[in-house]
Amino acid sequence: AVNDPVTIKHHAERWWISLADSDLMLWVKGLATGRDMNVELFEPDVSPLAIQGPKSNELMAKIFGDEICDLRFFRHSKVAFNGTEFTVSRSGFSVQGGFEIY
Repeated sequence: AVNDPVTIKHHAERWWISLADSDLMLWVKGLATGRDMNVELFEPDVSPLAIQGPKSNELMAKIFGDEICDLRFFRHSKVAFNGTEFTVSRSGFSVQGGFEIY
């Protein structure tokens, strides 16, 4: 079983798959090998931070500005905070939805 991955397409040749467990990485490696794909698979040093629940919009607006709340569900954007660029995706592990910061 594949356990709730979130896929982010940064551009045509760069995708991130946020894994809940390692089984998906094994599946992707098997798919790439089995289909003779010319791809590079690696696990970057990224620690996602999930901001979820009924106050997630309010908190994210305080950090990144009100426009972050316009981000559509299952979309992502590059945003800056204190001079550092982050990728923020809009999805949710809760009924209210939320964000993931990478």
